[in-house]
Amino acid sequence: MTAEPVETVLFDLDGTLVDTPGAIATELVDAVRATVGRTVDATQARNLIGLPLADIAAELGGVSPASEDATRITDAYLDRYRTRIVPEASRLVFDGVRDGLAVLCGQGLKLAVVTSKYHQSAVSLLEAAGLDRFFDVVVGSDDTGRPKPFRDPAVLALDRLTTAPAAAVMVGDAVADLAMAANVPMRSIGVTYGVGLIDDLTALSPIVVADRFDDVIATVLDISQTPERTRL
Repeated sequence: MTAEPVETVLFDLDGTLVDTPGAIATELVDAVRATVGRTVDATQARNLIGLPLADIAAELGGVSPASEDATRITDAYLDRYRTRIVPEASRLVFDGVRDGLAVLCGQGLKLAVVTSKYHQSAVSLLEAAGLDRFFDVVVGSDDTGRPKPFRDPAVLALDRLTTAPAAAVMVGDAVADLAMAANVPMRSIGVTYGVGLIDDLTALSPIVVADRFDDVIATVLDISQTPERTRL
């Protein structure tokens, strides 16, 4: 993979831009209990964030992803998501995100969200958080035949932005984010403040694993000028 100056940045959403994993885990646990009567641990639910919702529902519910119970869990969670999480989105934006995205846009970089959320759920969260104005493209798990960690969502975003993989970077907090980038292949940046473990992220050879969003912005600005790898 030839390293070129970055012109496009793909961002994960939950755990990367917005601090929603804790709330998502709570509502998943509640949805499972309310629909199939099964008690699951919030930590287990949090560790699954980043996978497609149908897979999470199946794992937590102990059912098949194609089952009626998985659909019931999904629907119950989505109702809770709309009524309990989206209204809180503005206060859940991670420190430095709004200013950092504004800096990238000011530098002429193209930005997209590539998420395991359903497309409309992602758009609703971005709008409620006041972040939608920064992004040219949003790709959700229902926009491609295969979600993360397959390459398809990233490829779709890059195609819509007319960007070659070598001129782009993926930013995410989960193994699925960085694995998707590796499958393109394209460069990636991991963040430690979401759901991923630093050793698991590092194993996928990102440019850097950053502890703060400000560090992400600094790295992106650096590689938008020069192709050399940067370590923070």
